Amino acid sequence: TVAGAVTLYGGDATGDNSLEAGDVMTTELINEAEVLLSGRKAYYWNAGTWTLSSGTKNPWVNATTDPYVLMIGQRQKQALRNSSQFVNASEYGSRVVISSGEIGEYLGVRVIVSNNTESVASGGVSPDGGAAPSVNMSRCILMKGRKAYTFVWGEKPKFTSFAKEWRDQRGIVLTADFAGNTVHDDAIVKIDVSDL
Repeated sequence: TVAGAVTLYGGDATGDNSLEAGDVMTTELINEAEVLLSGRKAYYWNAGTWTLSSGTKNPWVNATTDPYVLMIGQRQKQALRNSSQFVNASEYGSRVVISSGEIGEYLGVRVIVSNNTESVASGGVSPDGGAAPSVNMSRCILMKGRKAYTFVWGEKPKFTSFAKEWRDQRGIVLTADFAGNTVHDDAIVKIDVSDL
């Protein structure tokens, strides 16, 4: 009942174990996730039922300086590119700066492809530790970037070279101190979808 990160599933699935082939990333899922992220009402799954939470969440605003970002994998890229609705809407007609890995924008959501999205094989351990998925699946993340996660440097990366003449050895050392953590759980919408 606590307002936090929301999980959506492809197709009519209500959990990773009920995902089926064809429950892939769609423009409808992006639309629903965007509405949930920008709304004040929070929802959660209660025994397979989509339930309104008694708590409220932050109503995040999609801003030019801090846009909504959707991280997807290669299979989700393929599913979206197969959608004429996404392809027609995601063509840029302005001087928008395109981020590395970005394949388009849909309903103001920047769509970024990453090879590091969490994927689970059929029968493997679900991303949240629940029932095993029934198909190969991936977890995509829609987030309000600067509100969802922060990354802090204790010591910025520093390269130091060294030489050991007596061993005829030269080398380089990289030192850094950093950490990252979730700031606002409700600035995240998890989207679990089938890979095929």
